[in-house]
Amino acid sequence: MAEVDMSDFKKILDSRPLIGEKTKTSYLSTYKKLTRELAKPIRNSTQKQILETIDEISDKLTSRNVLINMAIIVFQLYDKDTGLLLKRREKNSLNNKRVRIETNHAKLKYLPGRQKLLNHLEDLYKEKRWEEFIINYLLIYLNVRNQDLNLLITRKGLKIKDGKKGNKSFLKDNFLVVRSRDITYFRSNYKTYSTYGTKSTSIQSKKFRKAVLGFIDEQQADGDFTPLLHKANGQRISEGFLHEYINKRTFDNLNESDYMKIIVNYVDEKGNLNNLRQLASNRGTDVNTIIENYNLKFELPPNKVQEL
Repeated sequence: MAEVDMSDFKKILDSRPLIGEKTKTSYLSTYKKLTRELAKPIRNSTQKQILETIDEISDKLTSRNVLINMAIIVFQLYDKDTGLLLKRREKNSLNNKRVRIETNHAKLKYLPGRQKLLNHLEDLYKEKRWEEFIINYLLIYLNVRNQDLNLLITRKGLKIKDGKKGNKSFLKDNFLVVRSRDITYFRSNYKTYSTYGTKSTSIQSKKFRKAVLGFIDEQQADGDFTPLLHKANGQRISEGFLHEYINKRTFDNLNESDYMKIIVNYVDEKGNLNNLRQLASNRGTDVNTIIENYNLKFELPPNKVQEL
């Protein structure tokens, strides 16, 4: 395999000193892939060559746009024209949005209503299936993603909320902290943390408290922290297995995105904008993103219906 010229990648990192390690890893993989497929440095390629090569690499619009983004970043280093790249990226984004909307419309026919999720939650409580109850409760009432559920439960009064990024006391993780009057849910390891920071929620449900305490006793875990999502030996599962693990513990094996769509559809039918804002706050995103991605009845504006 031909060696990849890394000089432009180093320039990218120099021009973006604040990007995180995960982003750096993703950039590196994309940079190497596109460079190898072009068989020459990205900067020495034309926009047409890049787009033709990307079309051969993948038929997925999101994957194509990741590669196009890398080409744009490199071209911007040299003030090269990116007009064709930008136009294709916009076209891919629109077509991908169209596919997502069509899929959501189809889900209107078979996704259950919110009440069925609540009935399932009640069944889990009655059957003392504590882990599943906690997972489903957080999905329904706090509208979380899979990553948010990869949390640690503790009775210790750790000053998690007082820690800030960069401080030695800061623990960039997710916690359920059992306190005397509530259970406080801290999230610092979730998708949009860099935008919204640590999120803290006080949960005062008696049933949720009983489930959490029941789960701790059931696990008989040693140490201060008990992982909610765990292997047979009690150890925390890795993030690569979150999707499969959580889907096995939801109603009809639905994924967290489907739970969100069910809740958003319910709120939409009630027509309460404040509830929609609360969903967005819980999720760690904005209202427009909620509407476009999770409202099963969302339609593209008339000026966006036709393909670019």
